[in-house]
Amino acid sequence: MPDSSAFWISQADLQRLFDCLRAAGFQTVAPQVRDGAVVYDRLDEAAGLPHGLVDEQDGGYYRLTHHPDAGPFEHVAGPHSLKNFLFPPRETIQQWRRQEGSWQQLADAESPQPLAVIGPRACDLAALAIQDRVFLEGDYVDPFYLARRKQLFVVAVNCRRAAATCFCHSMNCGPEVTAGYDLLLTPVGERFVVEIGSEAGATVVAELSDGQPTCAESDLAAAREVSRELASAMAARPTTPVRPAAEVSPQALSAASTPPHTDP
Repeated sequence: MPDSSAFWISQADLQRLFDCLRAAGFQTVAPQVRDGAVVYDRLDEAAGLPHGLVDEQDGGYYRLTHHPDAGPFEHVAGPHSLKNFLFPPRETIQQWRRQEGSWQQLADAESPQPLAVIGPRACDLAALAIQDRVFLEGDYVDPFYLARRKQLFVVAVNCRRAAATCFCHSMNCGPEVTAGYDLLLTPVGERFVVEIGSEAGATVVAELSDGQPTCAESDLAAAREVSRELASAMAARPTTPVRPAAEVSPQALSAASTPPHTDP
């Protein structure tokens, strides 16, 4: 989509985004706090977003802290992914009922309501692309995954901070969202630059963008700078080098391949 399609919205406009998506027939899924963590689940109101919260993550450590000035997307990737919404662990495939001595197949369940997911980050979309290869390519295409995937609407969000556990920069899949979205929100100050990534995105936000200020080139540059600054900060973090296999001692390899000893 051309840069001229980008526009500004405020945090107060997020409820209008929810309303536009629901009016288009989508069930909205968005981050929210549950059991002390930010997770994805169905959400109809923007007030349920994790406003004023920042997550602190490290090895074996997760904590939400209150920051009054934090926006609704100051968290990073949490414990849940989008997989459960596209490939649920339990799903009804067919239903049969024993009736008058024979089995009768019941009518198929109605198609699930299309989902609009608000908040996925670059790493989420990279994982989604891998799922697509698994379920949609090759000799077998999963028809249930395909049906959900074709109807999925993605409102991605660019990160402006990273946790100690984040590694998207080293995997070349972030922190900037570059593909796989219908709409993209980039937090700049207390507002969001909204970029349209598909015709579906343009259709859904026709009402939302009406009357909103459009983005100049300088605004888009400011949005890009958010990701560039974060990428630079992530690249500057110290990392622990991985030892080449040739440098691993024979004793260590032998110990790793020896079954543990247990007393009889």
